[in-house]
Amino acid sequence: MKENELIAGDNAICTESEQVPEASPNTPLLLNVDQVASVLGISSRTVWRLHDSGQMPQCVRLGRSVRWRRSDIEGWVGTHCQKTA
Repeated sequence: MKENELIAGDNAICTESEQVPEASPNTPLLLNVDQVASVLGISSRTVWRLHDSGQMPQCVRLGRSVRWRRSDIEGWVGTHCQKTA
């Protein structure tokens, strides 16, 4: 692992240079699994693994749809990504 990499949990990796993009007026408040994966730079399968293991923020269910609040994802990245040695 590179010196400037950050890790959240056992599976998700983010780097110091990668930041969650700023929300624009056109950015949805609720993100589906593919959008969350894109924001985090991981696969949708990894999002589900993190969700199933309780490492992701709580999701919102709208009928059969599963969504995450963008603010929850941004906060999760800010608090759960830790510098590695």
